[in-house]
Amino acid sequence: MSYVFVSAVADAKVGDPVKTCPVSIPKGDDRGKVFTTTNLRTQDFRTLGDSRHLCGGAGPDRREGRSGPAS
Repeated sequence: MSYVFVSAVADAKVGDPVKTCPVSIPKGDDRGKVFTTTNLRTQDFRTLGDSRHLCGGAGPDRREGRSGPAS
């Protein structure tokens, strides 16, 4: 969940295959889940939390980029 522009999401197309993996699931905090999703067509990825306010208000750990080999 993000309030800012995420290029990996904007570049995705309907029907793109993706792989989503949990990165962090804090015990006892339903707001604190973090997942990395990779678009298998573009190899772009994003790591976002499932809630904007994790751990009592801290923002999620947000990363994005390209996971394939450097061009």
